[in-house]
Amino acid sequence: MLPLFITSYNTTGNSMVKHVGYTNEEVSGVYKELGSVKATARHLGINRSAVQWHLRKSGITAANEALDGLVQNKKPEDFPLPPEGEVYRYLISSAQSNTKVYDTLFKNLEAAADYYVADIFISRVTYNKSKYAGSAKPGTAGLSDADEMWFDPRIDPYTTDDRIKLAPGLVFVGDMNILPTATNPLSGLEAFTGRASGIFPHPKIAMESIPSAAHEPAKYNYTTGAVTQRNYIQMKAGQKAEFHHAYGALIVEVESDGSWWVRQLNADGRGGFMMLMFISTRGKPMRRSGPKVLPPVTYTPLRWTRRTRKPYGARAVSSTRFGRRNNSHTIYSPCGPARTMR
Repeated sequence: MLPLFITSYNTTGNSMVKHVGYTNEEVSGVYKELGSVKATARHLGINRSAVQWHLRKSGITAANEALDGLVQNKKPEDFPLPPEGEVYRYLISSAQSNTKVYDTLFKNLEAAADYYVADIFISRVTYNKSKYAGSAKPGTAGLSDADEMWFDPRIDPYTTDDRIKLAPGLVFVGDMNILPTATNPLSGLEAFTGRASGIFPHPKIAMESIPSAAHEPAKYNYTTGAVTQRNYIQMKAGQKAEFHHAYGALIVEVESDGSWWVRQLNADGRGGFMMLMFISTRGKPMRRSGPKVLPPVTYTPLRWTRRTRKPYGARAVSSTRFGRRNNSHTIYSPCGPARTMR
């Protein structure tokens, strides 16, 4: 059997390793020796989802390692930071059960990963349509509704259902399973990752800014969008989810000092997307030319009288000068926005 190529870190934790191949027999052999999915993943330098996938292909059911529950909260797996002068990039999305991937989008995502030398992480989310199939209108049920759970095999090399700390203050919660029809998928998750920002797999693209104290760093929660097609029960909840279903992903960039950036990629109707100077359409990456010069910073008269709340002539620096968050603690700061009198 040909080895399966996957994306992972090496055992030293110092560099990225792409396309490390192991056969099902090799992985299952190591698992039988060590007796643990976690130990097998650490020994081979691959993630636990990849080990579980190989075991399933070998007909082995991994033993439940938490039969008696957990005493402590589940801790994320720490990914190493890149060496000085390098950047690690991740493209993160989700895939829905019993649904094929959107072919054009998937090719564009792989092209972007090759262009940026990025790893693709796809978390699986489940949706039991058969539970509601009898309530849908006649003729609206899909062919996959009564099937047992399956996922498009094209996502197998990228499947990641683990909780991972990508950088200080940023956690990918790949083990989260949010119902695809959820109206607000980030509801109730404000404190789930503590003070770290969180990335949650879900077919809807959303971002939420979490209130922070003045001395704490900003915190954001994100959802990923999906690489699979629209496939929902034809009732109100499913039809709403079908409308908000977003083809896309998140791109995460991590520098050696722990700084990170997250951008949302929302594909168009043809599966193409643009990020900064990069465009991917039909699986072919292209680089577009940017502006030759930047517009000058403007200064705006923006100050208010105490009683009438009407602006009068006083110069204030435009908020584009700093590009930083503002809250009630900084609104009166000399470095904050223009002062509003009460």
